[in-house]
Amino acid sequence: MDYDKALYKNYDKGRQYSPETLTLWLETLGRYIPRRTDLQILDLGSGTGRFTVPLAHHFEATVVGVEPSEKMRQ
Repeated sequence: MDYDKALYKNYDKGRQYSPETLTLWLETLGRYIPRRTDLQILDLGSGTGRFTVPLAHHFEATVVGVEPSEKMRQ
């Protein structure tokens, strides 16, 4: 799938979530992620980074997003 052609334009719009859904997702994920002061998370296939910042804030972690699509990274 080539996100750089057109998909990047509407990617976030088509994948919106409510604040309640994001909180539920982070809390569910938190059951499997240890609470540490030096936590590092790799957001592989991070797209536009819509989870990168929430992950960093929720877990007080360093999060690195990796995304091969140039348009998605912009």
